[in-house]
Amino acid sequence: MPLLAENRSRGASTLIDLSDTPSAYSGHAGKFVAVKAAEDGVEFLALAGGGTVTGTGVAERVAFWNGASILTSSGGLYFNSTSIRLGINTIPETTLHILGVFRTGETSARSFELQTRDALTTFPVPCVRPSTSNTVIALDIMPNGNPAENGTNGKAWQDVCDTDIRTGSPAVNTARVGIRASIWAEFGSMAYNGAATVPVTITINGVMVGQFSVAGVFGVGGTAPDVSGTGACLHLTGDTLRVGTSRTPASATATGKVGEICWDVNYIYVCTATNVWKRAALATW
Repeated sequence: MPLLAENRSRGASTLIDLSDTPSAYSGHAGKFVAVKAAEDGVEFLALAGGGTVTGTGVAERVAFWNGASILTSSGGLYFNSTSIRLGINTIPETTLHILGVFRTGETSARSFELQTRDALTTFPVPCVRPSTSNTVIALDIMPNGNPAENGTNGKAWQDVCDTDIRTGSPAVNTARVGIRASIWAEFGSMAYNGAATVPVTITINGVMVGQFSVAGVFGVGGTAPDVSGTGACLHLTGDTLRVGTSRTPASATATGKVGEICWDVNYIYVCTATNVWKRAALATW
């Protein structure tokens, strides 16, 4: 028979009626019941630190100690227990939602801040800057350890995407900066999930000054490259090509690679086969 039921049959109707418990509740408000150290009965004990916890709070606000035994909350600390979201200075819409400047770092001199640019634009512009003024900053993107390359992605890369790719598998084009052991540093574009391959354009102040086509043709100037040849061709939109340093092959069989072109004050030289040079004389007019 259970202990309490057995004692009830003998006339005990409350906890303090038992023979191995305190004899009264008086003076023990807020305490909890615990087994004695000698393990021969129970007793009333106060919470660690003693005293009674007091204070008030607000639903979905983070509570903190405002004194030795007083709990309170702040209007700037929010916690959504249903979605497990924490907000600082705002009601959280994500797992961690901060309204203001976020700072992190090992020391004050080596910390940085993440925030958005002020009202210069109507759209959000994330900004990363050192916490200490007049301090340089660098941003490193790196693998952990020495992993094998991830297919054509390489070992570390940064993509700027034209589509939200957080969920699903949308067709997306990216501008990419990355590291691949087989190619080393790379800059270019990547197309995923059926997206059309796009050229890589170089601009200055929003004006195109060069472009690599998807066929590998490089155009210099303000228009897309257009050539009749195949392979890695060059298209100059301007009217002048300058080779700044002269070179004179020592002989018609001097060391040379097919397609090399050079000049001196008397001739233009063209390497037509490995170590085979031909030349055309230059004349004034």
